[in-house]
Formats: sequence, C-alpha cells, structure tokens
Amino acid sequence: MPRMWDQYGEKHKGVCLVFDGKKLHEIMKKVLGASSRIFHGHVRYQDETGPEAKRSRDAIFFQTIDIEKYGLDEAVQRHFLQHYQEIFLRKVTDWQSEREYRFLVYDKTRRPSYVPIKGGIERVIVGHDFPKSCETKLAKLCTKLDIPAGRIKWKNRLPYVYPDAIYKV
Repeated sequence: MPRMWDQYGEKHKGVCLVFDGKKLHEIMKKVLGASSRIFHGHVRYQDETGPEAKRSRDAIFFQTIDIEKYGLDEAVQRHFLQHYQEIFLRKVTDWQSEREYRFLVYDKTRRPSYVPIKGGIERVIVGHDFPKSCETKLAKLCTKLDIPAGRIKWKNRLPYVYPDAIYKV
C-alpha cells in the first residue's frame, strides 16, 4: 500500500476512492445496457514462467491468418475478447502489493460511455500528506454526496486507515 500511495497518490498527497465493486457493477450494467459487455476481475500477479509464458505470448501476437480471414478491425476485436484476461487482468509480481480490481467495457457501437459512480463509492481516503487547506472543501463535497472521508496515518512505521478522520456520515 505505501508504494501505491507514493506512485499513484501524488506522493501521499492524493485521494483514493474506495468502491463497492458489486454496486458499481450493477450501476454499470444498468447504465451501459445490453450493447456492452462488462469484463471484470482481480488482477493476477504472475511472472512469465512455464505455461503462463506461452499464454502471455499468445495474447501479445496476432495471427496474420485471422487478419486475412476477418479483416484488421474484427481480428483485433476477436483477439482482445479472447485474450482479455492475459492482456488486461495480469501483471508481473513486482506489482502484487496493489491488490487491483479492474472493470473493462466492450461496446460494439464504439460510443463513449459514462458511468456515474454515485452509489458505488463507499469511502474517500486521503494520503497522510493531503493538504490540510483542502480538507474543508473535501468535507463539504463528501457531506453533499453522503460519503465518509478518512485519512491514511502512520503508526509504528505502518500505514493505518483512520476511516472518519475528515468527515463522518
């Protein structure tokens, strides 16, 4: 977790939105409708050894025969649909402390998609160096949206989430 806050969280100054995955998935299904396919799952953290290496190679390379058979656009779509787990839901073990979960949306119409996240957010967490000057604005926003806001703090060199440090519902 400290690595994520350092790399993705503006060196511990940023904000993390904590989602209820089931609620977010229900919102996505309702909003996106039948024209979209929603893929989701936990990211697997594996290095490329043994059978994993072959699956990874298969996911990276296209077969020219598929391009000839289906045309480039359809061949690419088929390839990504067949290999989405290897392409989008796998990372090397260097990142395994992330515990990442991803949603992927495939829409044949290729239209931009907007999914409201209200109702899917459980909590807002800020890094331990989040600016104090921004806490009032964040508390007002969280009050308006009825979402609790907490902070990561360090105790005995370990990170702890203080869930209602900024605003409690």
